[in-house]
Amino acid sequence: MLWLFGCSIVPQPPARDAGAGSVHADSGKPSATDRDHDGVCDDTERTLGSNLDDPDSDHDGFPDFVEAVNGFSLTDPQSPALDQVAYLPAMQGASTDFDLRATVDGAGDGATGDFAAYTTVDSHKRTASDFFTTDSAVAAEPPDNVRGIETTSARFDSVLGHTRLSFRLRFEYKLDATYKCAQGYGFAYAVKTDTGKQTGSRDYMLVVTKADSAALDIASYCLPAGCI
Repeated sequence: MLWLFGCSIVPQPPARDAGAGSVHADSGKPSATDRDHDGVCDDTERTLGSNLDDPDSDHDGFPDFVEAVNGFSLTDPQSPALDQVAYLPAMQGASTDFDLRATVDGAGDGATGDFAAYTTVDSHKRTASDFFTTDSAVAAEPPDNVRGIETTSARFDSVLGHTRLSFRLRFEYKLDATYKCAQGYGFAYAVKTDTGKQTGSRDYMLVVTKADSAALDIASYCLPAGCI
């Protein structure tokens, strides 16, 4: 995943000093121009081709800033797609199950799900890993393309041919912290064969919010006082 800062591409997000689910004025670049106050500098928006006068350029419900720092397109309303976003209420004991699928072309090796969290702009260094608890193997299509399913280890035995593998991820909120606005945490989920080859990788986002996901709008999300 690449992160945008000003008009440059850097391998990780800039350091930010923020409270739980917030980004303060000394993050980003307060002196830079951000006409629509969406957290993405005008120069960055010009580079990306997004709308300098609209905080949600593609009208998909995610502010440009949230999409930019999580590696999604600011101009494609299908990025992230509906099946790439999980929602978790920021309430003690809350949990959510997130189903995803990966297509592989197996050669007889086993295939295991592989979760990896991306670095975020959360000042407490929180990532999707802080909420991720388990993943499990659910089903294969066609079912005869696998010899067996090891549910709790998220593994499919001896996968042969073009196969759609289904996994289920569980996220839980166990923090003693309050979120005043929604925060997006990017992660990837891939499939690894017994030989170590990775395939079927795709990016996703976990949105942690105090509100019900159905009530979210672009004003619900954390935005920096400066811009990237």
